[in-house]
Amino acid sequence: MAQCTATSKRTGERCKRFCAPGKTVCRWHGGNSKGAPKGSKRALKHGAYEKITRETMLADEVQYADSVNTDPVAIVEEQLRVLKVKELRIAKRMKETLLAEMEAGQDDGTGKKKPSLVKLSVSTVQAKNFVGEESTTVSSTAETFAQNYLRLEQAHTTILAQICKTASLLAELKNDSGVDDQPLPLYTLPPKEGDQNG
Repeated sequence: MAQCTATSKRTGERCKRFCAPGKTVCRWHGGNSKGAPKGSKRALKHGAYEKITRETMLADEVQYADSVNTDPVAIVEEQLRVLKVKELRIAKRMKETLLAEMEAGQDDGTGKKKPSLVKLSVSTVQAKNFVGEESTTVSSTAETFAQNYLRLEQAHTTILAQICKTASLLAELKNDSGVDDQPLPLYTLPPKEGDQNG
């Protein structure tokens, strides 16, 4: 029997156990695992890279797919609207962060001071050691309002770049398809006093 190919994270030494039958690692390092069943979606996190075919769609998904507008101009216009909403949301968060930074450290009316840090995330990790004892670790990350504002500003700049790219693609599509879409004037000048129009 061959030796397990796994190495210890702590010492860096190779495992001295024998491999599980037909595997390159021992049973302690996953040799007994049969892996996920074919087509399993249990490890799916967000679905951005999920493989979807018409055969794997549910009935309501097939109906939705058949009703989707595939006109390139309409799709890009919809994408542009979504990006503009995203930009608006980030701009609101930026304003909230600026206001919170100005109020940081001031009395909140109850005798307590308003926080000077913004909490980003809290994560809880439960683990078992080799004896089977459970342990829970709670960790959180925080940053100052200024750091948070800079992060939001970077996201805002990224979204603005996407908006410009999408708007330019939309203009190209409209030119290629021959759509005459002249923008309406923002304002009209009032007639001069000497004009006799009407």
